[in-house]
Amino acid sequence: MKIKSPTTLAALIALAIPQLLVAKPKIWIHTDLTAAATTYDVTSTTSKAVTDQGSDQDDHVALAIYLMLANKFETKRIVLGVTNRDTRNNPADFFNNVFRPAYEADRAGMNARASGYPTAESFLVSESSLTKDRLTDSFSNSPADKYDNINNLPATVKLLVEELKTGPYTASDPLYVCVWGPLSEVAMATKHLIRKAAAGDTASSDALKRLYVVSHWTSSFLLQAPANDAFDVANCNTDGPACDYMHTEAKKSGAAFKFVDLGSIGQGGIVNGYGKPGSPGNNVDWFAGGLNGTRAKQFRNSKLGDLFIKSKFVSGKPDGSDCATFYAILDTYGVKLSDFNSNGELTKPDESDGTNAFKAKAHSMLDELLAISDAASNTSGGGGGALPSGWSSGDIGSVAAAGSATFSDSTYTVKGSGAAIWGSADEFFFVRQSASGDCEIKARVASQQNTNAYALAGVMIREGTGAGSKHAFMSLTPTNGSRLRSRTTASGTTTQNTNNDGAAAPYWVRLVRSGNTFTGYRSTNGSTWTQVASVNITMNTSVQIGLAVSSHADGTLSTATFSNVTVTP
Repeated sequence: MKIKSPTTLAALIALAIPQLLVAKPKIWIHTDLTAAATTYDVTSTTSKAVTDQGSDQDDHVALAIYLMLANKFETKRIVLGVTNRDTRNNPADFFNNVFRPAYEADRAGMNARASGYPTAESFLVSESSLTKDRLTDSFSNSPADKYDNINNLPATVKLLVEELKTGPYTASDPLYVCVWGPLSEVAMATKHLIRKAAAGDTASSDALKRLYVVSHWTSSFLLQAPANDAFDVANCNTDGPACDYMHTEAKKSGAAFKFVDLGSIGQGGIVNGYGKPGSPGNNVDWFAGGLNGTRAKQFRNSKLGDLFIKSKFVSGKPDGSDCATFYAILDTYGVKLSDFNSNGELTKPDESDGTNAFKAKAHSMLDELLAISDAASNTSGGGGGALPSGWSSGDIGSVAAAGSATFSDSTYTVKGSGAAIWGSADEFFFVRQSASGDCEIKARVASQQNTNAYALAGVMIREGTGAGSKHAFMSLTPTNGSRLRSRTTASGTTTQNTNNDGAAAPYWVRLVRSGNTFTGYRSTNGSTWTQVASVNITMNTSVQIGLAVSSHADGTLSTATFSNVTVTP
């Protein structure tokens, strides 16, 4: 039947409402992220979270991706440390101290790009009882009656059972349990519900119909497993009985719950697709330059983007393969759950097709994540708002800790790491806008954190955003006065005037370009100016002008605040 075009407002609304009411997938995550990152091991080509207990670093990356996409989901709970491996150390504290504040710092910017990001406080996070209670028999097929009484179950397993029984789920709108490690907890919950349902408990029977398990790399024909045993993979071997139970029960005739085993498609498709052509005929290396490349550094301008890059960057790309679980649930990234058997049975053709489909979409996934990170970077750092129109910000050079900038009550709060603005290549955080021809910038450095006697905060005119770009920089230090620093040739040496004039925040600085002459000034009141030095630099007409901060202690952020910032013309 042909449907007539709506001609009334009521008809238009009637058509729109179903789209507005489309439910977000409801997500429960089991991750074997088990320990806090105590530091990050950064070399010229790799970066890894260093944990005192050897946590699964790729789960750190997957969690950063999930939080950048959190507006697409209704997150019910994140259970950390789901493993019986003896590698655990307060993962919930790590989430609360690192991921939660990073998300909240980025949330305003992400919401400005696309609405729907919940508050950081809305995420329910638990430490798995397999970790907290130091269980060694994570799942067992005997004694069977261990699973009859819900009070015999570990606390986080009980939470899942109760959620399935009482939550607003149906077979067509289920609770998706994303498994990024062993199947231990979901196997316990499933066994309890199956035994109770067999005994006539209707609530348990209904709960099973609402359960949709999506696991990554609990079997594989393509990666890690030998040719004769698809289940000889880490996530299955960690708790073999749980892995066997879930695959066996899901294949039984009349099984009420759904179980999709995605194999290794996150690793083979998404992660490998990050660093290789994203589709036939595309020879672009998306992460060209690796950690020091433009895109990797651009990600690090936001808090979640920084975690995405530095938690596990190996072989020229981030590794967060378990993100395959929620990308497949979304059904808009080349792979959908219906491409796989829902009885837990993975086939080699399905794993191969899923790998190729994800690989073809990997670059577009990165494009989306970078756009989200860029939006977030305008507000990262928390407690402030987006930068004024026309301003942007980002790290310059290979800093070990991502900087940030916010704007509130006419004050810029800028946090920067970096070894120095010196030598032939700089490391600092730059809040900037474009300028052309003769121009000047002045600002009051209201405060400066003393991370080093030569930490720097001031105003800069720079030819570009490369680490070795020509520049003039009128700066303050905590204890060594004001300096005019400059680089007159690209990737050349940096020079400065050397007299210590005693200037320190709060203090005014000013930088003026007239032709190819750059002159730095200082002032106690912003009206009477003292010339510090002048330098000639043959610089492009079009430049970047703004505020620069370097901690002179790479890996440590120095915070400076700037007020009364003006750029002319």
